[in-house]
Amino acid sequence: MKNFRFMRSAREIAGGLSLCLEENNPEHIEIDNVATLQDANESSLCFYQDAKYKDELLASKAGLVLVPSDFDLEIGLNFIKTEKPYFTFLQIIKTFYSQEEKAEISPKSVIHESAVIGEGASIAEFVSIGANVTIGKNALIYPNVTIYEDTEIGDNVILHSGVVLGADGFGFLYQDGTQHKIPQLGKVIIGNDVEIGAGTTIDRGTLGATIIGDGTKIDNLVQIGHNCQIGKNCCLCSQVGLAGNTKVGDLVYMAGQVGVAGHLSIGNYTRIGAKSGVMNNVPDNSEIWGIPTVDAKDQKRIIVALRQLPKVLPKLKKLLKS
Repeated sequence: MKNFRFMRSAREIAGGLSLCLEENNPEHIEIDNVATLQDANESSLCFYQDAKYKDELLASKAGLVLVPSDFDLEIGLNFIKTEKPYFTFLQIIKTFYSQEEKAEISPKSVIHESAVIGEGASIAEFVSIGANVTIGKNALIYPNVTIYEDTEIGDNVILHSGVVLGADGFGFLYQDGTQHKIPQLGKVIIGNDVEIGAGTTIDRGTLGATIIGDGTKIDNLVQIGHNCQIGKNCCLCSQVGLAGNTKVGDLVYMAGQVGVAGHLSIGNYTRIGAKSGVMNNVPDNSEIWGIPTVDAKDQKRIIVALRQLPKVLPKLKKLLKS
């Protein structure tokens, strides 16, 4: 259950997004939190979109529920009809909760005098920002984030605790019995509307830049190597690891623990299943899975076949003996 900064009437919530109150929605209903259907109380705003949660809806104590436009159940709850309840729910949270966050820079942060911080930025305690860093408008940077020198960050970026931007890439040259460090002289460029989860690290380019495109969302504990280029509106789930010089197109989804070898290209609109190992270039619109990756449909057939092996092997042995 997440509280708003102060109460909102049902009419205020509906009016803020140009929604119509149903006849059973008295104007005096006051909403001060958002919650799941199960956890809701009489002052909670919830959403209902999937029929599998019907029982939770019928048992809910919610004060106000967002429901689909074709909703026709008889319930003893107040509701607002909307074409996309979950999306509308998110809009309401942004409108009535996020706007109350205060933009401030903690005196416990360490910011180099040459850094440029945009209007509306909020920087928490123990953040370290190096030389020649630029940060756009409305940034939200949580505690213990480290931003190395020469990093460029766009507008509306969110960096969660423990993010490290611009550390050296993992580059060494073995020569005469010694691993010689390759100087990492590039930088990191983060586009607009990017969110990066806790503990994620993005290495600077060896030469040139490591680039994260506009609208991309990166989960906790992701490693992005030097000179990687990630397109727009991608989603990288927890523990994804990209080796250096990987190029990722737009709207690519990588599930948890996907590993990608270096110097590969992954096409636009690709979906990669969990725990996959990508070892070759991937064309646009691919759905792949496995180690090494193959077409996701083929991988499902392989898994089904493997499950049958204990039954099939004895028969094969008999056939081979006969």
